[in-house]
Amino acid sequence: MAVDLINNHILLPHRADWATPPTFQRAWQTDVAESILGNEARAGLRACPRISLTWMLSTRTQPEQQELDDRIRAALKNGKACAPYHGRGSLLTADCNNVTVNLADTSFGWKVNDWVFFQDDLLNYNFRQVNVVAGAVLTLGAAVSQTFPAGSMVWPILFGKLTAKDMEAVTDWHSSTSLTLQELISRDTVPIGGAVNTSGAGIGWMRIGTTNIVG
Repeated sequence: MAVDLINNHILLPHRADWATPPTFQRAWQTDVAESILGNEARAGLRACPRISLTWMLSTRTQPEQQELDDRIRAALKNGKACAPYHGRGSLLTADCNNVTVNLADTSFGWKVNDWVFFQDDLLNYNFRQVNVVAGAVLTLGAAVSQTFPAGSMVWPILFGKLTAKDMEAVTDWHSSTSLTLQELISRDTVPIGGAVNTSGAGIGWMRIGTTNIVG
């Protein structure tokens, strides 16, 4: 079957099975070195953590199971996948039928160039890139192909490397599998010379000269 690609990442558009809630982890890449005094010193190798999302997918029909299996195999072969960021979605406060997206919740912290995933109750979906962020209103780079009514859910899209467990039979008519998507590069990573947002004083933050280290 044909698969959808976003920036060369295989899209997994299937809805999460919330019977097993998705889990999130943040990983800071660090290493241990010997300090000047001979004591152990831990160095932060990345300024921003990488997100890892683990969620369960369950299929209800044989065709859906085949579609999921094909997408997982393609993603594992390709090495890169993307999926709705389950648990970070928001309701639409108005119909979306063009390039304007009105969100009920902005806690995700949307940015220009993020990708938005739309899906209706019939599992028809669209994905579009964000051009402008103005509070709870996103402006897309291209219009959606159908109307997504107010009250529908939309999600940011998470990109990374996929690992998947083998499909397991739940009953004689449906199956499930657990997937983990690990960011290869943090969405919050900035170019060398760019401004790094810091959390201020507190555990996990320190300043050495003019360098910020978040660990």
